[in-house]
Amino acid sequence: KVVVIGANGLVGARLAEYLVGLKEIHVNSTTTKPIGKILLLDVNDLTQVKKSILEDDRVDVVKGELTNKETMLRVLDPESFENVSTIHLAALLSGYSEDNFDLGMKINLFGTINVMECVREISTKMGSPQVYVYVSTDYVSCFNEFNKTHPVNEESFRLSPVSYGVQKACNELLLCDYSRKGFIDG
Repeated sequence: KVVVIGANGLVGARLAEYLVGLKEIHVNSTTTKPIGKILLLDVNDLTQVKKSILEDDRVDVVKGELTNKETMLRVLDPESFENVSTIHLAALLSGYSEDNFDLGMKINLFGTINVMECVREISTKMGSPQVYVYVSTDYVSCFNEFNKTHPVNEESFRLSPVSYGVQKACNELLLCDYSRKGFIDG
């Protein structure tokens, strides 16, 4: 089972199309499994996703918020599948996060922590860390002179002058720790 959080954005819609074209997906670095279900989650109606994608027998759509624990546990429910792979694209982008700090924190930080905690709970029930792919941003590490003039990687210094970048950087650090502890496969 593959869950796409933030499926109505440009990347989410294209990812949904790509996933429908696949028969199987990596569930770890050495194992692939058939894709039996593709669950598309968004807070908005899926107007950006092609109708042909939504008509695929493997595709289910849920309209809901990533900040809601019950919604996330329902979306991540393994049903009869051996693995649940979650791809997290949803975010309140930079300008909006700057204009509405509280909403940015709710969606970008606390919402992401909620998703990671739900993946952790599902992983515990399933007996192994489940895949969680978190899409971040270059806003976490840009704006200092060193990062502007050198390649940026996971070990680059994080210094963002905008709330969006700070929220994403917090999540990157938490994702590393959740993975290190074996709670999720991030």
